Amino acid sequence: MPTAGIHLDHLTHLVLQNSDDADRLAQQLSGDQLMWRPSANRWSVAEWFEYLVAFGEDCQARIREPMLAAWHDPTFEDAPYKRTLAGGWSAFGNRLRANRHRGHMVPPPATSSSPARFVAQQGELLDLLDEARDVDLRGVHVGSLFSRLMGPCLGDVLERLITRQRHGIAQATLIVRLPNFPSKSRSGRHTTAEMRQTA
Repeated sequence: MPTAGIHLDHLTHLVLQNSDDADRLAQQLSGDQLMWRPSANRWSVAEWFEYLVAFGEDCQARIREPMLAAWHDPTFEDAPYKRTLAGGWSAFGNRLRANRHRGHMVPPPATSSSPARFVAQQGELLDLLDEARDVDLRGVHVGSLFSRLMGPCLGDVLERLITRQRHGIAQATLIVRLPNFPSKSRSGRHTTAEMRQTA
């Protein structure tokens, strides 16, 4: 059976991949391209990233409180780990949502700095994953009293957050590959450094 450390290694790899893919899109696309919508009912690249930022902020806030209160022990990293039943259903739900063109919540208004803000947030998420290595991923539950008794554990919630981010980046990438995606105007280009200054 995989250990908690192996589970966290896998999630760390996904976060690094998400960060690299987001940074690549931020550098390749102009402001107009980031804000372009394929249709009235589909989000733009920037809106996908703004949604991921908002979802990430909410999840990280929910995760940190029980993590801080939990018992910390470096030996937890070597403990066996598997999803809870609730975590398995959550992973199944993520697969069902794989082809949706919008997220499950309305994001704040997006700007051309949204991808850069997402990249910055991934650094915070990496720190959170490091902190989780000496916490019992299955023993710590996140959310309401009901969730703490029967809901997803810390390892489940981290996986749900990061896989949903992976899905969002995949949707943003699909937009860029559409045949009617607008060409880049030289004057509208935004570098990652410029976007971070305006974030």
